[in-house]
Amino acid sequence: MIHHAHKCIFIHIPKTGGTSIETSLTGIDWYFVNKGIEKHCTLDELERFPYMGKDAGKQAGKIYPKYRFHAPDERKEVQAASRRLFSPEALESYFKFTFVRNPFEWVVSTFFWSEVLKKKYKEDFNFFVQKHLAENRNHFHFDSQYRYTLHKGSSVMNFIGKFENFAQDFSTVMRSLGLPEHTEPLHLNKNKSRPRVKYQEIYDKKSLDIVYNKYKLDFKKFNYEYGE
Repeated sequence: MIHHAHKCIFIHIPKTGGTSIETSLTGIDWYFVNKGIEKHCTLDELERFPYMGKDAGKQAGKIYPKYRFHAPDERKEVQAASRRLFSPEALESYFKFTFVRNPFEWVVSTFFWSEVLKKKYKEDFNFFVQKHLAENRNHFHFDSQYRYTLHKGSSVMNFIGKFENFAQDFSTVMRSLGLPEHTEPLHLNKNKSRPRVKYQEIYDKKSLDIVYNKYKLDFKKFNYEYGE
């Protein structure tokens, strides 16, 4: 989400409360702005996507995964909208922030949110981890969260909030933007199908190890611990 009035860039990592943040700040889910092209992409993707020219249809799915979900007749509109999004000045001067989540809980939430994955793996979470994640099958919903904080290999975020500390960290964002910091954030897009138990009760030991090893950098960079 690039918001010129608030002079901020919010990098929306999937399943970290991003829709609630977008809507609380702007009054709208950013999926409905600019054909949704600002959703779930990195700064590098935002910067590269507008300049792909005639090869956009061939290459966009590699550089900007969400683009592949647009119907062919929407692609010209998506390209035109993207060219209005990003400027070097915005990257340098706007307040850049994101929210992250404990990778163990993040993977659980993403799996039970996805009707496709639940059907494919017969709602067996550990089967999914040991078959899908262990084989490193690509899907932007399971990219490293740390990747979203980078621009050209360096971390450029002014603030990284945590899902586990959502209200307090959202207040920090509001204060940084010069907005009323005691604004209560909305809580939207809740995952109603996730079992109401601690994630430790969902994982078996093998799956814990797979997720920890796959996202070891996320655990380290965001100060999460194994099994906490």
